[in-house]
Amino acid sequence: AISSRLLDTYDVLMLLAPLIELKPWEHLDDEGVMHRFKQGRWDRISEAEKRTMSKCEAQAWLSVYYIISDQEARRKYIINTYRKNQLFRLRALLNEKTVDQIPVLTDLQRSLDELQFMETPTEISNKPAYVLEALPELRDSLARDKDWAAVAKAQREGPLN
Repeated sequence: AISSRLLDTYDVLMLLAPLIELKPWEHLDDEGVMHRFKQGRWDRISEAEKRTMSKCEAQAWLSVYYIISDQEARRKYIINTYRKNQLFRLRALLNEKTVDQIPVLTDLQRSLDELQFMETPTEISNKPAYVLEALPELRDSLARDKDWAAVAKAQREGPLN
C-alpha cells in the first residue's frame, strides 16, 4: 500500500527528478559564492566542498536508485513517455563525478540505459481496468463519532496549557 501510494499517488520519481536537476539546496549569492543548505541553515561552501555532493543530493540519488532497482516498484510503476523523458534527464546528470561518490549509481546508470530501448505503453493499455486501494481503517475508526471541539478544549486546558 505504501509503495503504490508513493509511486502512483505522489509519483515520487517525478518529484525527485527536477529536485536533482535544480539542486534547491545550493545557491550562488550576489558575489558568486556558493552556499549549501546544511543542518537547517545556509553555509558558505569552500572550493574543495564544491566538488563533493551534498547530503541532500546524495539522499535524492539513493532514493531514485532504490525505487528503480526494487523489483516490486518496477513491476507496478508504469513508465509512459513523459516519465521516460524525465528519467533520461537524470541520466544526463549521472556523470563520472557522481558515480565516483556513490558507486551503486552505476546500476542506476545501466537501468536507465536499458530504459532507452524499452517501448512505452500506449495510453489505453496503461490504464488499469479497476482501482483497488487499501484505506487505513484504524484512523477512520478512531476519528469516527468524535466531538473535535471538546477534544481541542480538553487539550487546551490540559497538556497544552
